[in-house]
Amino acid sequence: MENKTKLVKPAHKLNVIYVFLIAIVLFLIIVYFFHPFRTFSKYFVTKGDSYLSQKKYVSANLEYDKALMLNPKNGKAIHRKEITKNAETDIKALIPFWTETNNQEMLAKMDKVETFPRNENEALILSKKLMEESEYQLAIIPAETAVAMAPEYETAQTYLKIAKEKAATLTEISPENQSAYLQQ
Repeated sequence: MENKTKLVKPAHKLNVIYVFLIAIVLFLIIVYFFHPFRTFSKYFVTKGDSYLSQKKYVSANLEYDKALMLNPKNGKAIHRKEITKNAETDIKALIPFWTETNNQEMLAKMDKVETFPRNENEALILSKKLMEESEYQLAIIPAETAVAMAPEYETAQTYLKIAKEKAATLTEISPENQSAYLQQ
C-alpha cells in the first residue's frame, strides 16, 4: 500500500498567511479611520445626558466614565462630568447643560427661582410648588431666600430642612453629597 498523505504546498501556506495579514491591515485601517470607540463613546455621553436631565447624577457620572474609557479625549464627557459633580451640591451648575440641550422648561423654572420673591411668603409658596413637582434641589433656593428674609420664621426653616432632606434622599447623588445636604 502506498502512503497517500497529502502534502500542503508551500505556496498554499503563503496564500493563507497573506490573506491573514491583509485582514489584519484592513481591520487596523477601519479602526483608525472610522473610530468605532468614538462612536460608542458618544453613545455613552448621550446616555449620561439623559440621566443628567433626570438629575440622576451617579448614573450620569458612570456613563461619562464609560465614554472616557473608550475615548479619554472626549471633551464633552469631561465637561459633563464636571457639571455633574458640581450639580450634586448646586443645581445652578446645570444651567449651561440646560442651555446647551435647549431645556426651556428647566431654564424657566430656574429663572423663576432666581427672580427673588418680594417677601418670605412668596418664597415659601414657590418652594412648596417646586417640592410638589419633585424639584427638591430647586426648592432649596426659595426656601433659603425665605430664611434669609426672615431668619426667625420657623415655617421657612422647616421648608428649607424638608427641601434639603428630600434632595438628599430622593435625588440620585453620591453618599458624601447626601451627607452634606443633611448636615447643613
